[in-house]
Amino acid sequence: MKRKTRRLIKVLKVLSVLAVLAVLAVHFGRKPTMEFLYPIKYEEHVTAYAAQNELPPSLVYAVIHTESHFNPDAVSKVGAKGLMQLMDSTYEWVQTKLPNEVEPLERVFDPEVNIRCGCKVLQIVMKQFDNVQTALVAYNAGS
Repeated sequence: MKRKTRRLIKVLKVLSVLAVLAVLAVHFGRKPTMEFLYPIKYEEHVTAYAAQNELPPSLVYAVIHTESHFNPDAVSKVGAKGLMQLMDSTYEWVQTKLPNEVEPLERVFDPEVNIRCGCKVLQIVMKQFDNVQTALVAYNAGS
């Protein structure tokens, strides 16, 4: 009986969240609701480095949202850092592929540096696999 009650409570919570989202969408409109659910931050850096690496900005935003929820100070359980969740070894490696001078490891938390490096890694895996789903898996798995 307790198991059924807990399951019912979980279902009711999910339905409540969906109802709130529906009310928000109707009350505020689609665009503000989508901006709340999927924020667009660091637009200048995302636009510039996505273009430089021939990536759709929406893909870069999706990676940032998924990896760090737009938290530039995010650190994963395995040690991936920053907005685009770069491992130290990936951060150091990708800088050899960039024309700029090498940035010290502590700069991985700087949004511009992280997005520049993350976009380059994303470009490399996109060219390597030529399939968005496989490239995203490779990006997440690392080298």
